Amino acid sequence: MCWGDNSQKQLGLDIGLINVPTAVPDISDVTSVAANSYHTCALLTDGTITCWGYNANGQIGVGSSENLITTPTAVSGITTATSLTLGKQHTCALLSNGGVMCWGMNDYGQLGDGTNTNRLTPTPVSGIDSATSVGAGDTHTCAVLRSGGVKCWGNNEMYQLGDSNTNNRHSHLTPTIVPQINSATSVGAGESHTCALLKDGGVMCWGNNYEGALGNAVVAYFSKIPVAAFDLTSATSLSSGDWHMCAGLNDGSVRCWGNNEHGQLGDGTTTNKDTPTAVSTVAIGANCAVTNPVNGNAGVGSDSCGGKTTLNVGESCAPGCDTGYTVSGLTTCSAAGDTSVATCAPLDVASGGDHSCASASFGVVTSCGLNDCDRLGNGEIDGSDVKRA
Repeated sequence: MCWGDNSQKQLGLDIGLINVPTAVPDISDVTSVAANSYHTCALLTDGTITCWGYNANGQIGVGSSENLITTPTAVSGITTATSLTLGKQHTCALLSNGGVMCWGMNDYGQLGDGTNTNRLTPTPVSGIDSATSVGAGDTHTCAVLRSGGVKCWGNNEMYQLGDSNTNNRHSHLTPTIVPQINSATSVGAGESHTCALLKDGGVMCWGNNYEGALGNAVVAYFSKIPVAAFDLTSATSLSSGDWHMCAGLNDGSVRCWGNNEHGQLGDGTTTNKDTPTAVSTVAIGANCAVTNPVNGNAGVGSDSCGGKTTLNVGESCAPGCDTGYTVSGLTTCSAAGDTSVATCAPLDVASGGDHSCASASFGVVTSCGLNDCDRLGNGEIDGSDVKRA
């Protein structure tokens, strides 16, 4: 399902702006979706990728630079992808063998193939054969290796490659190692900054510190080397916007930092934050419901279903969930002896250029940020900077 600005057919439909979630035609068996300003790609269960939208620099990966690809089209030569990431006008895929392939614009070497030549079809990134995560910024790309190290390539004007070279802000056409990082599990890249999630739950960031994008409580234009995001010790996921970052924590809560012009940090303000700040009221309730069977039926906590402690067959109920969690699983007592009505699942978090979203397996999505193109998907086009569900 897609919604929002469709000026470059990035929603996979040959019509104008769409202000409610709408099914993309001719696509199924999707495991994940990635989107940037003007193009969108989906990873399918069979390891292939399909893309659509703006294609002037070959970022759709179909062997041509036809300006617009209006419907989902298979990317050439990709059959073993496990994840994908989109830069401003380039696309990269992580493969099951640890390799990375990229395609599209290559003016800063963001494809990592040793050249500045745009590629209309996927091309291997030089020297990467043990990647576990990949993240694309506007004009740079980074990958986490099995060793826990991170390599980056492409534009380095704001030290977003993190290689600590104080005299060289030029592009790197092939991957270069990021020092001080040896336990990374994933990486997120913004417009010109980068952050890595570490095994111990910390987050390290480097590059442009515009509006506090590095989250280290320091007023500095950039950092040439990785610095720790302030007071993060239990992060489990990481997502990047243009100038902001969000981290999901192991208690299910979400913290964001950086530019907040459009409310994309979700803290109820439009004030920029240079340290990780709690997202306001992402989830519902307090304390998960009891699931022990009572009288042969599924039991629920006294904080749910108006205080009921049992459900009859056919009755439905949702448990209250801790902050940062939402209902997942069965919501109906389908048979006597059921031992659980539902569980509480942690929210996922994702960031776009000027907006952020949190979702859960039960399908609840909360959005916050700029809504000028209805990127919040709530059926309104009001340019508002608000948190919506």
